Amino acid sequence: MQENVGYIERSDESFPAKLMGVTPVVKELWYRGDYSGQDWDKLVAVVGPRKMSRYGKQVISEVVPSLVAAGYGIVSGLMYGVDQEAHKVAIECGGRVVGVLGYGITHRSEEGARKLADEIVENGGVVLSEYEGETAPKVWTFPQRNRIVVGISEMVVIIEA
Repeated sequence: MQENVGYIERSDESFPAKLMGVTPVVKELWYRGDYSGQDWDKLVAVVGPRKMSRYGKQVISEVVPSLVAAGYGIVSGLMYGVDQEAHKVAIECGGRVVGVLGYGITHRSEEGARKLADEIVENGGVVLSEYEGETAPKVWTFPQRNRIVVGISEMVVIIEA
């Protein structure tokens, strides 16, 4: 499902203002979903390891619903582990979700991330990437992606490290 794919440049007035101070500079964003309908305020990054413990899952099940109830949208990197669990719980709670990819917006990622990205879009959220089309992930693209996750967020919650 690749509907509603778009592109926005840094110079566009609807480019997230919080990203203007991020370095290296984010020059453009590709997106899937309802970009223009997003509220870019009151977002919180929920992050942690790819190998999540039972404790981490329990913490997410308590923290994310509280954040959603307080009006926060949940931002994470769409990787397995804490990222995907935070997104899933946010969707279950009816929360706003922003997923940030470390590869191209239409790249055929692993099935779990692909299905979750589709679910985010179907539930009114948005998936972002600074990489166009089928750009494959590289070792450096995931840490690079993290500056966007943190940059658009008001705060960061580290579930476990």
